[in-house]
Amino acid sequence: MKYFKKFNIFLCIFLLNILFNFTKANTIFLPNGIPNIDYFPLNKNILNSKTVNQIEDLKNSRLFILYAYEDFKLEKNIQCSKINPVEYKKNINKIMLELEKYKRNFFNEINFNYLVLCKKLYINNFLTAGIPNNKVSTLIFDISLDADKISRSLHHEIFHMIKEDDNYQSMNETYNRINNIEHKYEECSICSDKLNTIFKNDIDGFVSEYASTTIEEDQAEVFAAWMSLENFEQFYKNNIKVLEKKKILKKTFFKYLNYEID
Repeated sequence: MKYFKKFNIFLCIFLLNILFNFTKANTIFLPNGIPNIDYFPLNKNILNSKTVNQIEDLKNSRLFILYAYEDFKLEKNIQCSKINPVEYKKNINKIMLELEKYKRNFFNEINFNYLVLCKKLYINNFLTAGIPNNKVSTLIFDISLDADKISRSLHHEIFHMIKEDDNYQSMNETYNRINNIEHKYEECSICSDKLNTIFKNDIDGFVSEYASTTIEEDQAEVFAAWMSLENFEQFYKNNIKVLEKKKILKKTFFKYLNYEID
């Protein structure tokens, strides 16, 4: 009898532990509906102590860094591959460095609570750096990008989340007037063959070829260039329209930043 009592206690503890883990897995990740993800491991053999502290700090601010431990597929033809965190120490450190540029309460303000890291991210069979979705508070991001593309790509996708969080019609109208009168944006960003995202200073009014496709991509590209180029003003000194566009974005969105970025 005593044996069965101990066994029952053990069984209850075991079941409660399973229930706890199941509940955690189906509450913290439930909003985005992405399978096969978990918290990014805070292993100091993978990450330096500063990065570990940054991830913990972000978690306290309700921004959870997650990763795909197996491949996953979602609706709208979204798919991404699993990652081995050990392989991406340099890139996760870079991501944490870039996130430090924003105020801590910023992520909650724009409804950004889940950063999901994976590799080979596709949407509709097109490779993409990131897929933001404010409705589920999530940004899926390809951590396998070249290290020198991490910064510009992350800020580009975060900007899309900023814009989705509010109505910026008035700003858009002011912004659009900077362009040459004959310039017409495309109906969608992939409705033309202008897909080159390399920052260039010889395209009148645009920081890259891709920026000329739609006003949303134009602004996201200017924001990404501003946030990631150390010499933005110098690089675009002969492109007055780009500098004017940056001023508009800075006036509107500087409140979200942690410190002055010229």
